[in-house]
Amino acid sequence: MSKMYSSAGAYDIVQVLGKGTFGEVAKCWKRNTGQYVAIKILKNDADRKRIARYELKMLRILKTVDPDEFHLVRFFEYFSDDAKFYLVFELLEKNLFEFQKENNFSPLPVQHIRTITTQLLRALQKMNDLSLIHADIKPENIMIVDQMQYPFRVKVIDFGSARISPMPPTLFYRAPEILLGLPFCEKVDMWSLGCVMAELHLGCPLYPGNNEYDQVRYIVETQEQPTDRLLNLGSKAHYFFKRNTHPHSLHEWQLKSVTEYQSETLVQPLETRICILKSLDQLVRVTLFKTILPDSEVVARVHDCKNMVGLLKRMLALDSPERISASAALLHTFITMEQLKTRHGQSEYCELSVQGLNAALKYKKPEFRRSYTETDMSHPKCRKPTEQTAQVMSKGPEMGHKHHKSTAESTQVFVKGPQIDPRYHKPIDQTSQVIAIEPEVSLMIFNQFKYNNTSIYILQY
Repeated sequence: MSKMYSSAGAYDIVQVLGKGTFGEVAKCWKRNTGQYVAIKILKNDADRKRIARYELKMLRILKTVDPDEFHLVRFFEYFSDDAKFYLVFELLEKNLFEFQKENNFSPLPVQHIRTITTQLLRALQKMNDLSLIHADIKPENIMIVDQMQYPFRVKVIDFGSARISPMPPTLFYRAPEILLGLPFCEKVDMWSLGCVMAELHLGCPLYPGNNEYDQVRYIVETQEQPTDRLLNLGSKAHYFFKRNTHPHSLHEWQLKSVTEYQSETLVQPLETRICILKSLDQLVRVTLFKTILPDSEVVARVHDCKNMVGLLKRMLALDSPERISASAALLHTFITMEQLKTRHGQSEYCELSVQGLNAALKYKKPEFRRSYTETDMSHPKCRKPTEQTAQVMSKGPEMGHKHHKSTAESTQVFVKGPQIDPRYHKPIDQTSQVIAIEPEVSLMIFNQFKYNNTSIYILQY
């Protein structure tokens, strides 16, 4: 068993939890306290040293706030030797992607999405107060603390992405301003969180682009084309759009066709979506119930789902100044449940929703046997751990405190060859794609039918 030493004590590596390009994350046992921790191990080279130093700077700022109250991973200490950098954190159970995978990527009930979203909004609000941007909000960076004891209690991890490297946020969760090469701010995190919410609701990513063109195309097909003002300002807009030659068109720009993009780049766009939505309003229709419920319970659930979609639409506003902030989102009726309590307060669904949220927020803080002393210098007894490379979060974009310039060179526009993400499943046949067509209309009545022994309620308009 490999050992590591800091001025605060000795650690034994118990298990490598994940590995990636830049290092590893290991479960370790601290000898003098008997406590299990997670240690993020980075190689001591120029690039990783820059990442480690910047993440350490971020963590020191975040250490001034209560990590349990604001749903941020607890940071203990930092140490290094000639070969590695070590960041020591509290040990958490699993990330949201792992949770989804264990549950066969089943859609998560709306009340649980609210519980998770509320906590993440509180984390982002506090980061905004500190002039920090996470820059890589995605299921892999959202950790479930202890699902058995604290259902859907979550914390945000990986603060090494913001403002540190030329790589942008993970493609599926990348905001339009990054894709188009526009100035950006903390609102990129709100876009990413909106994509995560939709993914939890659908059981698959909302915009699973294989490259940046596909990502832009999916956004345009479901929402709308960005305004001419944004496209005129975007340094990368010409990669995906062309000047409109139609004399009577209302837009100066037009999305390049799949054929045009392929002929220009020799990259074949791929259709990787499972759920193809013609508008975000159609997320309301994707509602499955495991059992037959009383009418009042069904109405309460659909009402809550419509409120969720209302918030999600504001989080996915294409123009970042119009995108809702974390502090404003915490006052949205989906989060406060004000309308749900008023209209459906007697329903079991409302009661369980309130209980679930309160249980996640009323968290009993763990008691640590001994406080850590953060060390910033190499300790003479530091030893090199076994060479087991591991997961570290991907590098993120260079970001400042307010608005930041996104250059054409900062992102990879063309990707050669398919790079399909394994987080979602291929449709078994054409019928497994959900293709929504109609715009939102007021709820009138439900149609119910059976599919794979599941009661499905479809809104009839």
